[in-house]
Amino acid sequence: MSDKIGTSNFFWCFPSARGATLNARMSRLKETTLGLQIGVSELQDVVDAEKAERIPTLERQAGLARYAELQSKIAALNREQEQYGESNPVQINLKRRAVILAQEAATRHTDNTLSIISYFVQSRGIDSKDFRAHLEISEDWDDI
Repeated sequence: MSDKIGTSNFFWCFPSARGATLNARMSRLKETTLGLQIGVSELQDVVDAEKAERIPTLERQAGLARYAELQSKIAALNREQEQYGESNPVQINLKRRAVILAQEAATRHTDNTLSIISYFVQSRGIDSKDFRAHLEISEDWDDI
């Protein structure tokens, strides 16, 4: 916006709509945050009140003792499992699968190489021994 007063032009600066939108959103978010913080403090007060009203019973103490015992047993079993490391059945199965995949890949590579050799022997009339010698492939390579 501008106004012309005499020979001078005066430009007026008003807050943009984008700035007003951001400010409104910021104030809404602050209100939401404040409301959530009040809710959290109220819930914490309720939890504290319930803890204060809790009557220690033998059943609860036995349950807590059993819980602690089971937690320590879980920790001991995890430590024992870590000791076995590579003997872990899950790890062994993963390694077995990796070996199978490696064997399949090696077989596929060997088949592809033999196909290339046979293609050049048949189409170009090159001797198989010469082709293998050029690629430094021994005669018993496919038997390895």
